[in-house]
Amino acid sequence: MRQNLIIMIFLFLLVTSGCKNHSKEDLPEIVPEREVSLELFRFEKETIPSPVLDSAFVLDLNSRSGGFFDLFCQRILNVREPDPSLMRKAFGHFIHDRDIMLLTSKSDSVYADFSACQNQISESLSRLHSLLPDWKIPSQLITFISAFNYRIITSDSLLAVALDMFLGGEKEEEMYASVGFPKYMLRKFSPEYLAVDALRGWIQSELPEDSAGHDLISLMIYKGKVQYLLGAVFPDLPDSILFGYTHEQMKWCEQEEANIWAYLIDKDLLFNSQQQQISRFINDGPTTSGMPKESPGSIGLFVGYKIVVAYLKKNKIPADEFLNNFHAHEILRQSGYKP
Repeated sequence: MRQNLIIMIFLFLLVTSGCKNHSKEDLPEIVPEREVSLELFRFEKETIPSPVLDSAFVLDLNSRSGGFFDLFCQRILNVREPDPSLMRKAFGHFIHDRDIMLLTSKSDSVYADFSACQNQISESLSRLHSLLPDWKIPSQLITFISAFNYRIITSDSLLAVALDMFLGGEKEEEMYASVGFPKYMLRKFSPEYLAVDALRGWIQSELPEDSAGHDLISLMIYKGKVQYLLGAVFPDLPDSILFGYTHEQMKWCEQEEANIWAYLIDKDLLFNSQQQQISRFINDGPTTSGMPKESPGSIGLFVGYKIVVAYLKKNKIPADEFLNNFHAHEILRQSGYKP
Protein backbone atom coordinates (compact mmCIF):
# COMPACT_ATOMS: atom_id res chain seq x y z
CA MET A 1 0.00 0.00 0.00
CA ARG A 2 2.91 2.38 0.66
CA GLN A 3 4.07 1.86 -2.92
CA ASN A 4 0.55 2.54 -4.24
CA LEU A 5 0.28 5.80 -2.32
CA ILE A 6 3.72 6.97 -3.48
CA ILE A 7 2.86 6.11 -7.08
CA MET A 8 -0.48 7.95 -6.75
CA ILE A 9 1.23 11.11 -5.51
CA PHE A 10 4.01 10.85 -8.12
CA LEU A 11 1.56 10.45 -11.00
CA PHE A 12 -0.51 13.34 -9.68
CA LEU A 13 2.52 15.64 -9.62
CA LEU A 14 3.61 14.46 -13.05
CA VAL A 15 0.21 15.08 -14.64
CA THR A 16 -0.37 18.45 -12.97
CA SER A 17 3.15 19.87 -13.13
CA GLY A 18 2.29 21.72 -16.32
CA CYS A 19 -0.88 23.21 -14.85
CA LYS A 20 0.66 25.93 -12.69
CA ASN A 21 -0.58 29.45 -13.35
CA HIS A 22 1.50 31.57 -11.02
CA SER A 23 4.92 32.65 -12.30
CA LYS A 24 8.00 31.96 -10.21
CA GLU A 25 8.60 35.70 -9.92
CA ASP A 26 5.41 35.98 -7.86
CA LEU A 27 6.76 33.91 -4.98
CA PRO A 28 10.01 33.82 -3.00
CA GLU A 29 12.36 30.95 -3.75
CA ILE A 30 13.10 29.41 -0.37
CA VAL A 31 16.14 27.30 0.35
CA PRO A 32 15.51 25.72 3.78
CA GLU A 33 18.23 26.54 6.28
CA ARG A 34 17.47 23.43 8.31
CA GLU A 35 15.23 20.42 7.98
CA VAL A 36 12.21 20.29 10.25
CA SER A 37 11.92 16.88 11.87
CA LEU A 38 8.41 15.76 12.81
CA GLU A 39 7.70 12.92 15.20
CA LEU A 40 4.88 10.88 13.69
CA PHE A 41 2.21 9.39 15.96
CA ARG A 42 -0.52 7.19 14.46
CA PHE A 43 -3.28 7.84 17.00
CA GLU A 44 -5.84 5.72 15.14
CA LYS A 45 -3.55 2.68 15.22
CA GLU A 46 -3.49 2.73 19.02
CA THR A 47 -7.02 1.28 19.00
CA ILE A 48 -6.03 -1.79 16.91
CA PRO A 49 -6.38 -4.30 18.47
CA SER A 50 -8.99 -2.98 20.88
CA PRO A 51 -7.19 -1.83 24.06
CA VAL A 52 -8.19 -2.09 27.68
CA LEU A 53 -9.31 1.46 28.43
CA ASP A 54 -8.05 1.78 31.97
CA SER A 55 -6.46 4.86 33.52
CA ALA A 56 -2.93 3.68 32.80
CA PHE A 57 -3.67 3.23 29.08
CA VAL A 58 -5.27 6.67 28.76
CA LEU A 59 -2.47 8.44 30.65
CA ASP A 60 0.13 6.71 28.50
CA LEU A 61 -1.77 7.49 25.27
CA ASN A 62 -2.18 11.12 26.22
CA SER A 63 1.50 11.43 27.10
CA ARG A 64 2.80 9.80 23.92
CA SER A 65 0.43 11.85 21.75
CA GLY A 66 1.51 15.16 23.26
CA GLY A 67 -1.86 15.72 24.94
CA PHE A 68 -3.84 14.91 21.82
CA PHE A 69 -6.12 12.46 23.65
CA ASP A 70 -7.51 15.35 25.72
CA LEU A 71 -7.87 17.46 22.59
CA PHE A 72 -9.56 14.59 20.76
CA CYS A 73 -12.11 14.19 23.54
CA GLN A 74 -12.88 17.90 23.49
CA ARG A 75 -13.07 18.43 19.73
CA ILE A 76 -14.30 15.09 18.36
CA LEU A 77 -16.18 13.53 21.26
CA ASN A 78 -17.48 16.85 22.63
CA VAL A 79 -16.45 15.96 26.18
CA ARG A 80 -15.76 19.41 27.60
CA GLU A 81 -15.27 18.49 31.26
CA PRO A 82 -11.88 17.00 32.24
CA ASP A 83 -13.54 13.92 33.71
CA PRO A 84 -11.26 10.87 33.10
CA SER A 85 -14.10 8.38 33.56
CA LEU A 86 -16.38 10.22 31.14
CA MET A 87 -13.56 10.62 28.61
CA ARG A 88 -12.71 6.90 28.72
CA LYS A 89 -16.36 5.95 28.28
CA ALA A 90 -16.88 8.28 25.31
CA PHE A 91 -13.62 7.14 23.71
CA GLY A 92 -14.60 3.50 24.17
CA HIS A 93 -17.95 4.05 22.44
CA PHE A 94 -16.17 5.85 19.59
CA ILE A 95 -13.52 3.25 18.79
CA HIS A 96 -15.99 0.35 19.04
CA ASP A 97 -18.54 1.95 16.74
CA ARG A 98 -18.88 -0.15 13.58
CA ASP A 99 -18.66 2.83 11.21
CA ILE A 100 -15.56 4.14 12.97
CA MET A 101 -13.94 0.71 12.76
CA LEU A 102 -14.66 0.68 9.02
CA LEU A 103 -13.17 4.17 8.58
CA THR A 104 -10.10 3.11 10.55
CA SER A 105 -9.67 0.06 8.31
CA LYS A 106 -10.07 2.14 5.13
CA SER A 107 -7.59 4.72 6.37
CA ASP A 108 -5.07 2.05 7.28
CA SER A 109 -5.42 0.60 3.80
CA VAL A 110 -4.76 3.92 2.04
CA TYR A 111 -2.14 5.16 4.51
CA ALA A 112 -0.46 1.94 5.64
CA ASP A 113 2.78 3.89 5.35
CA PHE A 114 2.47 7.65 5.89
CA SER A 115 6.10 8.50 5.11
CA ALA A 116 5.44 10.14 1.70
CA CYS A 117 2.93 12.56 3.23
CA GLN A 118 5.10 13.08 6.29
CA ASN A 119 8.07 14.04 4.12
CA GLN A 120 5.97 16.45 2.06
CA ILE A 121 4.69 18.17 5.21
CA SER A 122 8.19 18.27 6.76
CA GLU A 123 9.68 19.85 3.63
CA SER A 124 6.99 22.53 3.49
CA LEU A 125 7.43 23.31 7.20
CA SER A 126 11.18 23.61 6.62
CA ARG A 127 10.53 26.27 3.98
CA LEU A 128 8.02 28.02 6.25
CA HIS A 129 10.55 28.10 9.10
CA SER A 130 13.22 29.55 6.82
CA LEU A 131 10.85 32.27 5.63
CA LEU A 132 9.43 33.00 9.10
CA PRO A 133 11.97 31.85 11.72
CA ASP A 134 10.04 33.43 14.60
CA TRP A 135 6.92 31.38 13.92
CA LYS A 136 6.29 28.24 15.95
CA ILE A 137 6.71 24.96 14.12
CA PRO A 138 5.02 21.73 15.31
CA SER A 139 7.21 19.02 16.72
CA GLN A 140 4.67 16.21 16.38
CA LEU A 141 2.55 15.09 13.43
CA ILE A 142 -0.50 13.05 14.37
CA THR A 143 -2.92 11.05 12.25
CA PHE A 144 -6.40 10.23 13.53
CA ILE A 145 -10.02 9.47 12.57
CA SER A 146 -12.39 12.40 13.01
CA ALA A 147 -15.71 10.82 11.93
CA PHE A 148 -15.88 13.61 9.30
CA ASN A 149 -15.81 16.35 11.97
CA TYR A 150 -12.44 17.95 11.26
CA ARG A 151 -9.79 17.87 8.56
CA ILE A 152 -6.98 19.43 10.61
CA ILE A 153 -6.48 20.12 14.33
CA THR A 154 -3.59 22.17 15.71
CA SER A 155 -2.24 23.04 19.12
CA ASP A 156 0.96 24.71 20.33
CA SER A 157 3.24 21.84 19.34
CA LEU A 158 1.22 19.38 17.26
CA LEU A 159 -0.36 19.19 13.84
CA ALA A 160 -3.07 16.54 13.51
CA VAL A 161 -4.50 15.25 10.22
CA ALA A 162 -7.82 13.39 9.94
CA LEU A 163 -7.13 10.56 7.49
CA ASP A 164 -10.82 9.82 6.95
CA MET A 165 -11.12 13.20 5.21
CA PHE A 166 -8.53 12.28 2.56
CA LEU A 167 -9.36 8.77 1.37
CA GLY A 168 -10.12 9.56 -2.31
CA GLY A 169 -11.46 7.04 -4.83
CA GLU A 170 -14.90 6.58 -6.41
CA LYS A 171 -16.29 4.35 -3.65
CA GLU A 172 -15.10 6.82 -1.03
CA GLU A 173 -16.75 9.70 -2.93
CA GLU A 174 -20.01 7.77 -2.65
CA MET A 175 -19.38 7.43 1.08
CA TYR A 176 -18.73 11.16 1.50
CA ALA A 177 -21.83 12.01 -0.52
CA SER A 178 -23.93 9.61 1.59
CA VAL A 179 -23.10 11.53 4.79
CA GLY A 180 -24.07 14.85 3.27
CA PHE A 181 -20.99 16.39 1.69
CA PRO A 182 -21.93 18.33 -1.48
CA LYS A 183 -20.66 17.15 -4.86
CA TYR A 184 -18.29 20.08 -5.43
CA MET A 185 -16.32 19.14 -2.31
CA LEU A 186 -15.75 15.47 -3.15
CA ARG A 187 -12.58 15.93 -5.21
CA LYS A 188 -10.95 17.64 -2.21
CA PHE A 189 -11.11 14.44 -0.18
CA SER A 190 -8.14 12.97 -2.05
CA PRO A 191 -4.61 12.36 -0.69
CA GLU A 192 -3.06 15.12 -2.84
CA TYR A 193 -4.88 17.74 -0.74
CA LEU A 194 -3.67 16.39 2.60
CA ALA A 195 -0.34 18.21 2.93
CA VAL A 196 -1.72 21.52 1.66
CA ASP A 197 -4.63 21.40 4.08
CA ALA A 198 -2.26 20.53 6.92
CA LEU A 199 -0.08 23.56 6.20
CA ARG A 200 -3.10 25.80 5.70
CA GLY A 201 -4.32 24.77 9.14
CA TRP A 202 -0.96 25.49 10.73
CA ILE A 203 -0.53 28.84 8.97
CA GLN A 204 -4.00 29.94 10.03
CA SER A 205 -3.22 28.99 13.63
CA GLU A 206 -0.15 31.24 13.53
CA LEU A 207 -1.93 34.02 11.62
CA PRO A 208 -5.38 34.13 13.26
CA GLU A 209 -8.22 35.37 11.09
CA ASP A 210 -9.68 37.50 13.87
CA SER A 211 -6.62 39.76 13.49
CA ALA A 212 -8.12 40.95 10.20
CA GLY A 213 -10.90 43.46 9.72
CA HIS A 214 -14.45 42.48 8.89
CA ASP A 215 -15.03 44.07 5.51
CA LEU A 216 -14.55 42.14 2.28
CA ILE A 217 -11.19 43.62 1.35
CA SER A 218 -9.75 42.74 4.79
CA LEU A 219 -11.00 39.15 4.58
CA MET A 220 -9.73 38.74 1.01
CA ILE A 221 -6.27 40.06 1.87
CA TYR A 222 -6.06 37.80 4.92
CA LYS A 223 -6.86 34.79 2.74
CA GLY A 224 -4.42 36.10 0.16
CA LYS A 225 -1.63 36.12 2.76
CA VAL A 226 -2.33 32.50 3.68
CA GLN A 227 -2.42 31.56 0.00
CA TYR A 228 0.86 33.38 -0.67
CA LEU A 229 2.57 31.35 2.05
CA LEU A 230 1.12 28.10 0.72
CA GLY A 231 2.48 28.87 -2.74
CA ALA A 232 5.88 29.65 -1.25
CA VAL A 233 6.17 26.44 0.78
CA PHE A 234 4.76 24.21 -1.99
CA PRO A 235 6.62 25.55 -5.05
CA ASP A 236 5.96 22.44 -7.16
CA LEU A 237 2.22 22.05 -6.63
CA PRO A 238 -0.30 23.33 -9.20
CA ASP A 239 -2.55 26.25 -8.36
CA SER A 240 -5.64 24.06 -8.67
CA ILE A 241 -4.54 22.13 -5.57
CA LEU A 242 -3.25 25.18 -3.69
CA PHE A 243 -6.46 27.15 -4.27
CA GLY A 244 -8.86 24.20 -4.25
CA TYR A 245 -10.29 25.22 -7.62
CA THR A 246 -10.66 22.96 -10.65
CA HIS A 247 -8.23 23.51 -13.53
CA GLU A 248 -11.05 25.08 -15.51
CA GLN A 249 -12.01 27.42 -12.67
CA MET A 250 -8.38 28.45 -12.20
CA LYS A 251 -8.05 29.22 -15.90
CA TRP A 252 -11.31 31.20 -15.84
CA CYS A 253 -10.05 33.32 -12.92
CA GLU A 254 -6.84 34.18 -14.73
CA GLN A 255 -8.72 35.12 -17.90
CA GLU A 256 -11.44 37.08 -16.11
CA GLU A 257 -9.34 38.77 -13.41
CA ALA A 258 -10.10 42.30 -14.63
CA ASN A 259 -13.84 41.58 -14.87
CA ILE A 260 -13.90 40.04 -11.39
CA TRP A 261 -12.30 43.16 -9.94
CA ALA A 262 -14.63 45.44 -11.91
CA TYR A 263 -17.64 43.53 -10.55
CA LEU A 264 -16.53 43.99 -6.94
CA ILE A 265 -16.00 47.71 -7.47
CA ASP A 266 -19.21 48.23 -9.45
CA LYS A 267 -21.27 46.56 -6.70
CA ASP A 268 -19.53 48.58 -3.93
CA LEU A 269 -18.46 45.36 -2.21
CA LEU A 270 -14.83 45.98 -1.26
CA PHE A 271 -15.55 47.88 1.96
CA ASN A 272 -18.82 46.14 2.72
CA SER A 273 -18.87 44.34 6.08
CA GLN A 274 -22.37 42.86 5.90
CA GLN A 275 -21.81 39.12 6.12
CA GLN A 276 -24.95 38.23 4.17
CA GLN A 277 -23.60 40.14 1.18
CA ILE A 278 -19.90 39.26 1.29
CA SER A 279 -19.79 35.67 2.60
CA ARG A 280 -20.38 34.27 -0.90
CA PHE A 281 -16.99 35.67 -1.96
CA ILE A 282 -15.18 34.10 1.01
CA ASN A 283 -16.92 30.81 1.73
CA ASP A 284 -16.45 27.67 -0.32
CA GLY A 285 -19.11 26.60 -2.79
CA PRO A 286 -19.66 25.16 -6.26
CA THR A 287 -19.52 28.71 -7.68
CA THR A 288 -19.73 32.30 -6.45
CA SER A 289 -23.35 33.42 -6.34
CA GLY A 290 -24.02 36.38 -8.62
CA MET A 291 -21.08 35.59 -10.89
CA PRO A 292 -20.92 33.37 -14.01
CA LYS A 293 -21.31 29.63 -13.44
CA GLU A 294 -17.68 29.13 -14.50
CA SER A 295 -16.49 30.96 -11.38
CA PRO A 296 -15.26 29.00 -8.37
CA GLY A 297 -16.61 29.41 -4.87
CA SER A 298 -14.53 31.61 -2.57
CA ILE A 299 -13.36 33.76 -5.46
CA GLY A 300 -12.16 36.32 -2.91
CA LEU A 301 -9.26 33.97 -2.22
CA PHE A 302 -7.99 34.51 -5.76
CA VAL A 303 -8.45 38.29 -5.61
CA GLY A 304 -6.77 38.54 -2.21
CA TYR A 305 -3.80 36.54 -3.43
CA LYS A 306 -3.39 38.79 -6.46
CA ILE A 307 -3.44 41.91 -4.26
CA VAL A 308 -0.82 40.42 -1.94
CA VAL A 309 1.43 39.54 -4.89
CA ALA A 310 1.03 43.06 -6.32
CA TYR A 311 1.84 44.63 -2.94
CA LEU A 312 4.99 42.56 -2.36
CA LYS A 313 6.26 43.23 -5.86
CA LYS A 314 5.96 46.95 -5.23
CA ASN A 315 7.02 47.04 -1.58
CA LYS A 316 10.17 45.13 -0.70
CA ILE A 317 9.61 44.39 2.98
CA PRO A 318 10.29 41.32 5.16
CA ALA A 319 7.57 38.68 5.12
CA ASP A 320 6.91 38.87 8.86
CA GLU A 321 6.49 42.65 8.72
CA PHE A 322 3.95 42.34 5.94
CA LEU A 323 2.02 39.52 7.59
CA ASN A 324 1.65 41.56 10.76
CA ASN A 325 0.23 44.50 8.83
CA PHE A 326 -3.55 44.18 9.11
CA HIS A 327 -4.33 47.58 7.58
CA ALA A 328 -6.00 46.10 4.52
CA HIS A 329 -7.06 49.45 3.06
CA GLU A 330 -3.47 50.64 3.20
CA ILE A 331 -2.21 47.41 1.63
CA LEU A 332 -4.73 47.76 -1.20
CA ARG A 333 -3.73 51.38 -1.84
CA GLN A 334 -0.01 50.67 -1.76
CA SER A 335 -0.32 47.57 -3.94
CA GLY A 336 -1.42 49.57 -6.95
CA TYR A 337 -3.53 46.56 -7.92
CA LYS A 338 -5.31 47.28 -11.22
CA PRO A 339 -5.82 44.13 -13.32
